Amino acid sequence: MNKELTKEEKSLLLYAESCSVDNSGFIDNRRVNGEDILLLKKWNNENFVSCKRVCMAVLNSRRKSTGEACYESIFIKLSEEAWITAHQLRKERAERMRLKIIEKYDGIVTTEDLQGETNEI
Repeated sequence: MNKELTKEEKSLLLYAESCSVDNSGFIDNRRVNGEDILLLKKWNNENFVSCKRVCMAVLNSRRKSTGEACYESIFIKLSEEAWITAHQLRKERAERMRLKIIEKYDGIVTTEDLQGETNEI
C-alpha cells in the first residue's frame, strides 16, 4: 500500500492497531461503520490486513467468560506493512500532540523541557 492514506483510513488503521494490541485482534462492531467494513474488506483483498468474521461459538465463549454482551464480530491481523504504517502514524500523532503542548503551555513548558535537553525528573 504505497499511497497516502486519507484521514478516515488513518483513523481506522490506528483503531485496528489498538484492537490488535489491547483486545487480542477483536474489533468491536459498534465502533466501525459500513464504510469502515468496506475498507477492511479492501485491505483484506490487498493483504494489508487479514479480517475474518468471528463465529457465534467464539462470541458465546467470550460472552460466557466475561459475563457481558460481546460485540466483537470481526477479528483482524495486521500485515508487517500495516504495523509499520501504524507505527509511523503513532509517531506523527505523538509529535503533533507534543507541539500542541508546547503551544498551549508556552512559557511554562519549554521546547527544551519536552526534548529532554534540560534536567530530567
